[in-house]
Amino acid sequence: MSQYTWTYVGGGGKNYKVSLFHGRKTGHVLLLLDGHILQIDFSIRDSKTYAFFIEDEFCEVHLERKGEEMYYFFEINKKVDTPRNRDRRKRDRKYLGQSLAFFGLLVVLAIVASLAFLAYDKKLDQKRMQASAYSDSTKAWVQLDTLSNSSSIRYFYVVGADTYSQFYFFDRDSPPPDFPLETGDEFLVRFHPARPDLGRIYLSQPSPEQVRKYIDKVAALHLSLHPEDHPPHVRCTLEQAFERHGLAGLADFYYQNEAPEASPLHNQNSYLRLVRDPEFQQILATRCWN
Repeated sequence: MSQYTWTYVGGGGKNYKVSLFHGRKTGHVLLLLDGHILQIDFSIRDSKTYAFFIEDEFCEVHLERKGEEMYYFFEINKKVDTPRNRDRRKRDRKYLGQSLAFFGLLVVLAIVASLAFLAYDKKLDQKRMQASAYSDSTKAWVQLDTLSNSSSIRYFYVVGADTYSQFYFFDRDSPPPDFPLETGDEFLVRFHPARPDLGRIYLSQPSPEQVRKYIDKVAALHLSLHPEDHPPHVRCTLEQAFERHGLAGLADFYYQNEAPEASPLHNQNSYLRLVRDPEFQQILATRCWN
């Protein structure tokens, strides 16, 4: 039996739990809202949509058949004519007017930003020269300890007979890690050949051992959600996801049961987009399903 749960955040921050149960053999469907029955249906083996209201929001749960597989997703229908959607369209028109009113100001700010960029051009050239000097690389280990916190992590790397310790600081311009960081995680670090103590870790470039660790973790999670899947096929699928999309592809599988509100970058929707991608399906058919 397939089971999916979505969380809708309503007015005042109230959470509503939408649950779907679909028998793989019988095709019977049970749809619940906070444990209360919304819909019971029988022998559903093809695509179908169930619509209902949460507060005054028009919601839909979609069952979509694609080949031998059935996919499930929850969405808010913002196009149907409802009081909430009419208010939403009025608000959008208001925001559009405000945006147009500030358009001239944005143009001025863009010109100022361009001038500022030219003023710092020399400084940027120096930074690029410094970055190009980080030509040597090795493997770094993440260490989460009392010196690490939500805004920084500590990492170590070895050059020759010496061990170096550095900190990586997260800021608003830093892309968040695709996976939660753990002690012992391994990533590429680049350093200046004449100054090995000047190193820089790249959290988007895991070591081969770290990639295998992530694939093992994601495979275990995926099989817990889909015990009917064949483990070798799951592992092959994850390897192709990493080869095609890097860590982001693995993260889409890792967060496949998360709502977009809880995980904006990787969630149920990004997972469905990946597995439904025709090119990705063709790759799996060629490399994993034969």
